[in-house]
Amino acid sequence: MSVQALQEAAPSGQDGYPLKSLLVGKAVEGIARQGIRNMPMRAIAANAGVTTAAIVHHFGDKSGLLRAALQQALVEDTAFHQSLSAEIAGRPLGYLNFVEWTANYVRLRHGSDNARFWSEVLFHPQAVAGNLRHVEAWHDMRVRAWGDILEGQGRDRSFAEALVTYLCMEEVWAQGLDSFAEYPILQRETLRALLAAMFDLSWDEEHSISALLEPRLESFALRTPPNPDDLRERLLTEAARDLFEHGIEKVNQRRIAGNLGVSPSIIAYHFGGMSNFRNQATWRAMIHKVADPLNPYSAKDKPLTLEDWAEGMANAISPADGSGDNGFYVSFARTIGEVALLSGREPELLPLVEHLRILDGTASYQAGRGIWAGLVSLRRQQASAFAMWMKGRAVLNTAFGYDRASTRKALIEAVTRLIRPAG
Repeated sequence: MSVQALQEAAPSGQDGYPLKSLLVGKAVEGIARQGIRNMPMRAIAANAGVTTAAIVHHFGDKSGLLRAALQQALVEDTAFHQSLSAEIAGRPLGYLNFVEWTANYVRLRHGSDNARFWSEVLFHPQAVAGNLRHVEAWHDMRVRAWGDILEGQGRDRSFAEALVTYLCMEEVWAQGLDSFAEYPILQRETLRALLAAMFDLSWDEEHSISALLEPRLESFALRTPPNPDDLRERLLTEAARDLFEHGIEKVNQRRIAGNLGVSPSIIAYHFGGMSNFRNQATWRAMIHKVADPLNPYSAKDKPLTLEDWAEGMANAISPADGSGDNGFYVSFARTIGEVALLSGREPELLPLVEHLRILDGTASYQAGRGIWAGLVSLRRQQASAFAMWMKGRAVLNTAFGYDRASTRKALIEAVTRLIRPAG
């Protein structure tokens, strides 16, 4: 179904059913502010001042209401992007001004219920199973809109796909980091690295704010547990497994303690509370995944060609196909997105989100100096941009389906066009 057809199917306040439009609006708002996993029909109906019978009458069930919410959100976001395109039309900005304009786009998205709604949907595609064509139509709309914007700036519109893929991740970072003083600096540094190739410029910034901030990171140390049989370490390992299986919002201390045959109170004894435990467990989940054999960063054999490299990285951003596990980047990206979105409602997660954003791209940078040396040459800022693009691609692969050939092609294009191969 085309974007136009999906838009025409959206509910309207002029169709004689103002309550129907109100319910759709409350669904979009509720999902944006409370999360797509935390909005039962009863809560949506209560926010609209009615009972669930009204939802059943107008939409049949919750799936019907979600479908209508997706249609309406697509209409509103299409209008948002059309307005931005019109605003910049005929105004050539140049490289640094375009960086600022794109940063302002992210800032506007942070303040929008509609944008946050789409981030919630994108990072929880199973919640809208059966309606993913609407999500794909939304992504395609954004790629076209950014293609028009780039073309209006005298740039190659084919860069739009990579830019929108990167934005899928930067927008969720922005949701949780508006109070982090260094975030605007980090964001602009990453945008300068990403957009340089689009403006036919070489990247030559020597210093990185990420590298300057990394020595301050002490709360979540990257180290091998001293004693994996220690109960504290076993609790973290079990919580990490639980997190990847159920998602961060569903981490349950009773289930974790029960699986280890201990009392839930032992978590408070070792960690002081569930918030600190969940933060530490999320970090443990992420460093545990670094050793995953599906993570090509931990591979012993160096890739011989760019094609070999792309083959290995394609595995990292591929969702499970029924015969194995998700690729490294799929679980990693989903968890980061969930943590960043949840931190807007649970501020105790913010130290972890700040930590992860500073580190974003560190593994790519190290790989570029080690196992990728001679194939992919990354400066620290470029590594952040590339890592976010990779995670965005993993999230999109999960939502829309995975095609190995197109993924390999996208990886090679990302390196040759956005970063440029070594040498």
